[in-house]
Amino acid sequence: MENADDTTVVYQVDYAENYTLQDQDQIQSAHWSKKQLSISTAYTWMGDSGEDGYSFGFVSNSKKHDKFTFITCLEILVQERTALMPDVDQIIFFSDGAASQCKNRYIIQYLTNMMDKFDIEFSWNYFSSLHGKGVVDSLGSALKRLVWIDVMAGARCSSAKEFVNICKRKTKTIIVGLVQQAQFDTIEALLKLCFQNIVGVPNIRKQHHINVLHKDVIEYALYATSKDKYVFKF
Repeated sequence: MENADDTTVVYQVDYAENYTLQDQDQIQSAHWSKKQLSISTAYTWMGDSGEDGYSFGFVSNSKKHDKFTFITCLEILVQERTALMPDVDQIIFFSDGAASQCKNRYIIQYLTNMMDKFDIEFSWNYFSSLHGKGVVDSLGSALKRLVWIDVMAGARCSSAKEFVNICKRKTKTIIVGLVQQAQFDTIEALLKLCFQNIVGVPNIRKQHHINVLHKDVIEYALYATSKDKYVFKF
């Protein structure tokens, strides 16, 4: 990103289509159980990385793509980057506008918690709610193809852990990690009660830019460059 300095991190995030576990014998059978994995993907540019970025895939046995699983993966992403880039002071997210995943009151309010927790400025920019937006759309497909080829060659893949192990053997260009169910459960236990009384951001479906100002306070606008901006307190 040409406007990002060496203290800025830019992410594009998404969920890939779930991967259906199967082996060679199951592929040839019409009566096999279709167990699925979820894959959260991200691509990040850092201010000092020039044109190069970093690719991520977080795999779990959960099929859910809800606010709790999404927040869990966001936390992992931010912790990963701040560990490697401790001087980061701004993180800018890009994603589609899928309300069930990232464009909702819960994710936006939690961004204000993350600002308070990490002492980092956060903002979010939304594309239209369509798949195929940029580099992250290819990350999930690339990982699934790596595993599929290995399975067709006789490898076993019956869990998220085995999926991750195959990916780690096959690629060094995508950072692949396993997310345990306990991590999702912990986030849900911490936030479920807090989320019960969160009010919605006015006209959120029409807004494409969110900027965190303070704990529980955001600024929203049609676009990041819009002159008309509105402040909202949860």
